[in-house]
Amino acid sequence: MMPRKLDIDTRMEIIEELYKLVDALVQKDIPYAICGGLAVAIHGRPRMTVDIDLVVPSEFIVSVTEAVAQIGFDDVTGWVKLPTSDLGIERLYRINKVMDNEFLTLDLLEADSLKNSILADRQLFQLDTRQLSVLSKSALIRMKQGTGRTQDKLDIEMLNDEVE
Repeated sequence: MMPRKLDIDTRMEIIEELYKLVDALVQKDIPYAICGGLAVAIHGRPRMTVDIDLVVPSEFIVSVTEAVAQIGFDDVTGWVKLPTSDLGIERLYRINKVMDNEFLTLDLLEADSLKNSILADRQLFQLDTRQLSVLSKSALIRMKQGTGRTQDKLDIEMLNDEVE
């Protein structure tokens, strides 16, 4: 495991907030995988992001929301339905942390179970002093395929440069 530094534009100290989230989940022994823009950046691809995306198994959603509320993610937007796919991830739970005039969004993508193939395809990265569970490049690519979003297409292109 190689220590890494992120090449990422941030706001509200997104990396510090990520560390707090990871610490809260690890303390409660909750499985997770970082996905989205932060995962792309952790894989070594420069990426700007404004939120934190985590895949968590459905059986842990309540535990996750309780754990993250303790660190300020308590402004609940609620469930958002996702486009139908074969990934076993059909909705996300959106929670915000509000501080002063800023907010940070946490999207919890609900995997249908702990055995979900996307969630199972994760790897550990050492970032500063933290060990982070991150979706593999191939899992990120699978999640981003078919969304039609320009940013996802760009992410796939960058991730395909050196697929594991």
